[in-house]
Amino acid sequence: IFRRHNQMLSNNETGRGANALLRTNSFVMLLTSPAYYVQNLMQPMMMSAPYMAGNHGMVASATALNSAMAKAAKALRKGTSLDHIADGMGLNEEERAALVRARDLGHIDIGMSSDFGHITHTDATRGEKALSFVTDKITEISRRVEMVNRIGTFVAAYRLERRRLGRNGKGGAEAAWQYADEVVYKTHGDYSGINAPRLFTANTFAKIATQFRKFQLIQAGMMIGLARKAFYDAPPLEKAIA
Repeated sequence: IFRRHNQMLSNNETGRGANALLRTNSFVMLLTSPAYYVQNLMQPMMMSAPYMAGNHGMVASATALNSAMAKAAKALRKGTSLDHIADGMGLNEEERAALVRARDLGHIDIGMSSDFGHITHTDATRGEKALSFVTDKITEISRRVEMVNRIGTFVAAYRLERRRLGRNGKGGAEAAWQYADEVVYKTHGDYSGINAPRLFTANTFAKIATQFRKFQLIQAGMMIGLARKAFYDAPPLEKAIA
């Protein structure tokens, strides 16, 4: 913990050249890898729906996700503010407050775009500004897809759990929020720098070499956690069969 804390406080900013390289690599990937968009769009069905199915069943989970994601996508056409999204999705006051709380924790709009590289406009060269202008348009598409995924997943999980608990169920809105936030955090992950292995941010070379590698670790962490949870209290024979 102390090593991580010290690394986060140290002055280890990514240089302008490295940021330009990260942004260029992102731009090439977004233009030449259709698989990225397919994988990103399918993430709720590939990871969130099976995770939610443990509490709510696969059909109910997939149906709720489809509905919430479609409404989130439609709402995001009018703007990315939470007011636009909440109004467009028809969220009630309780759901709106829950979404704001998740946003404030950084679990709604922190996706793979954090790995795209940043170009500071104040002291950027003409070439860097031109690169930033073009790539910002492309990366914004990826960011919106990520927001649809995360907001749709959060709202679907919140509504399903709220319905399961009942309006007067134990814990009520707080329990539903905890569950929805857990689903987003476990199945979509936290791509912020503080959540990355120290090796990933040790130096400029490490940042470039490990670009877009957090997703695999997030997947592995979820699968290992679920496997442990599934067999933790199982009898020896059941563990052997598994």
